[in-house]
Amino acid sequence: MHPKTISKEEILAAARELAQAEGLAALQIRAIAARAQISVGSVYHYFPHKSDLLAAVVASVWQEILHDGKSPEPENDFCGFLEALFEKLKKGADKYPGFFAAHQEVFSEHGKDAALQQRQQVLTHIRQSLLEVLEKDKRISAGAFSGDFTKKALVEFAFQNLLLLLREEAADCHILTVLLCRALYEPKAGDALW
Repeated sequence: MHPKTISKEEILAAARELAQAEGLAALQIRAIAARAQISVGSVYHYFPHKSDLLAAVVASVWQEILHDGKSPEPENDFCGFLEALFEKLKKGADKYPGFFAAHQEVFSEHGKDAALQQRQQVLTHIRQSLLEVLEKDKRISAGAFSGDFTKKALVEFAFQNLLLLLREEAADCHILTVLLCRALYEPKAGDALW
């Protein structure tokens, strides 16, 4: 009998299924091999160390959450983008329970630095995306930013509050976006911000 041929992507898909069903702590080489119906050696062929596998799984989960084929819309509306981002992250948290909290805890001491670096890269990417959308938003009033109230500071405030809402398992981020809309945009006649 010949061993089953499998790709790296198929192993990662099996690992994501396991993480979705049982959490990141369940990501053991043998459990992933069993889920993919392959030998343990096949997993080690692509991932020589468990920390390599965990880093790849975490990266693929982030990729799935943030780039599920759809970009948050509208891209020229900061508050709309923030709400769409919240929904993506909330869906990810629902699909992968405990993912955000357990992200770095599943790594051994050997892989913690890589996990923290990877997490920081993802968070930096999200912040950069928020800043780019904020800078493209043509509706922002001319006097919205001055002195200490910079675009970077607003992005950091919005992002930290978004993460807090996710941690608290809030249903939405509507109050946050309403406050931001009131701070950033000039109200139009008949425009209801609530």
